[in-house]
Amino acid sequence: MGRKEESLIQNVTSVSPRGNTGLHSRSRILAVILATLFLYHLVPVSPLLDNILEQIHPAKGLRWKPCLDNDKTLCAYLDVPMDYTNHTSKDIVSIFLRKRPASHKAHQKRLGSILMNPGGPGASGNEEVLDFGEDLYDLLNGRYDIIGFDPRGVNMTLPPIGCQSNPAQAAHLQEALQHFGIPFEARHFIGSGPSDPLAIAAEQAYAKKADAFHAAIARSCFEYGNPELLKHIGTVATARDMKSILEAIGELDNGLNFYGKSYGTGLGATFAALFPEHTNRVVLDGVVDVTTYYRDFLAYGKAGMTHTYQTASGFYASCAAAGPARCALAVDNSTTAASIEERVNRVFTSVARNPLPVSYSSAGTGLLTASDLKLFLFTRLYGPRNWPGLAKGFAEAERGDGTFVFEALYSYFVKNHPSSFVTNPFHKHMGSSFLSTIAIMCGDAVQPNVTSDEFLDYLHQLEDMSPIGQNWGQWQSFCRFWGAKAVERYEGAWIQGEDLKKTRFPILFVSQTNDPVTPLPSAEKLFRAFGNESASLLIQDGYGHCSTAHPSLCTVKRIRDYFLNGVVPDPGTMCEVEPGFLFPDPQQTKASMPHVSDEDVSLTEILDRMSHRNPQLHRIYFPQE
Repeated sequence: MGRKEESLIQNVTSVSPRGNTGLHSRSRILAVILATLFLYHLVPVSPLLDNILEQIHPAKGLRWKPCLDNDKTLCAYLDVPMDYTNHTSKDIVSIFLRKRPASHKAHQKRLGSILMNPGGPGASGNEEVLDFGEDLYDLLNGRYDIIGFDPRGVNMTLPPIGCQSNPAQAAHLQEALQHFGIPFEARHFIGSGPSDPLAIAAEQAYAKKADAFHAAIARSCFEYGNPELLKHIGTVATARDMKSILEAIGELDNGLNFYGKSYGTGLGATFAALFPEHTNRVVLDGVVDVTTYYRDFLAYGKAGMTHTYQTASGFYASCAAAGPARCALAVDNSTTAASIEERVNRVFTSVARNPLPVSYSSAGTGLLTASDLKLFLFTRLYGPRNWPGLAKGFAEAERGDGTFVFEALYSYFVKNHPSSFVTNPFHKHMGSSFLSTIAIMCGDAVQPNVTSDEFLDYLHQLEDMSPIGQNWGQWQSFCRFWGAKAVERYEGAWIQGEDLKKTRFPILFVSQTNDPVTPLPSAEKLFRAFGNESASLLIQDGYGHCSTAHPSLCTVKRIRDYFLNGVVPDPGTMCEVEPGFLFPDPQQTKASMPHVSDEDVSLTEILDRMSHRNPQLHRIYFPQE
């Protein structure tokens, strides 16, 4: 890219939406599109641009057009105010939406629309329609329009946050951050042990480097990105955008129907707090502790790690029970959960001292580090379907071979080289960006006011709670250096009868007993906050992040009944999961399973697809997962 091109992209991505550019807000957004097309040398440009122009319409209505990349779905842009607190401003954000229209079967009545948010924050709701949205459509017999949207600062929604010049550069930064690692590695690399002064000094030096790196990433968004937009990115603004979407599709009077997962539960709860009269059938699955999210971001980090260790313990125990035929970490049938955990911990410390060389892999040549192994454990705890691969990765690392884990963590960055960002009709790789995650979270949060040493102590506390606590804590680190608060943040009390009013219809909170990042106590806390008249709590006795990670006919039938018939489960209803999912026997076939109804066979197939599509936070790290 030449100097003129670099200058142009910087001018476009850093333009202040309130700046005196002499351009109308929509014209500025179109200028961003044109400059992006020019810089990426995307041809042919005209069909794409015509389609985008036709899809941009004011908030008074939507004009859905067939999506360029999927003929089952319709796409549109919706213009909404950038600043809902300033009624005189004409600055806009254009929200990208994708819809899977309800079935037109004569014998069934359309029930309205369900909006979706897959979590993150920063995950693409429009992309979610193409996978989980299709499953939800089938689960509900096609009776709802399924609508996903990209929140402010995410994917196709305009203007972009612009922290980096282009998607390839953002991916390169993400890879560099991943390679940078966590303090655990520095503390175990040198000296006689973690309490050795040399090890402590090495860790402190790492912490200072990490501070500088995280500060540089945050600063890039405000110096080279769109600082005015960054002040208007956040959960409250997105909740207001959801209300604008309801108005645009003519369903505000019917209220919000919504399926939110992970961070999406915080978004849904915020909507319910702001607009209880418009809160209709809302399922919040994998519940975050939104009560601390806005007020104490360090406490929020700790809340997320409450059940990580017991989720990992479930992995060790089920591996031991599966035996060597189905779990690579089981030496023989006498292997215990405790012995597997001990060996995994030894692999961490061994690889911290002696990283594993990877001479050849689909991700190229490199080193597998202890930080990588921690991250591998982190991402694979999200879904039990990944546990056989998790065991295989550690078994091979124990033998000195890091290829499997290295490929799992880094092949994305090789596959998504710059030219691959133009392989779909939208000229986007459509993956999530960690920069969007940071922008939303750090705009929402109260900036943690701690020193480098104090934050290092905090990471130690997280590590004591969870084997992947330090990986999780990196998110809190970025917010120490973030340059602005969101203009609107929810600061009300999470108490029914005070700031929380009775919702139009009870919210259904759904939580697993063993969720590595959104533990059951967070769901119980929020259920108590809204109270019995405004909420219910469905508990699933399984493993992984969100109920879809560990299939349960009991759970999915209740969610279906809730959306289709308005039946609210009794608070505290407990659902069991389906047998044989943890380290499954490859010899077991449907023919060998007990007789089940045709309906249950169909639901089981939907559940199986859902368990493959369990994204959330690790999707932000690895969009290919």
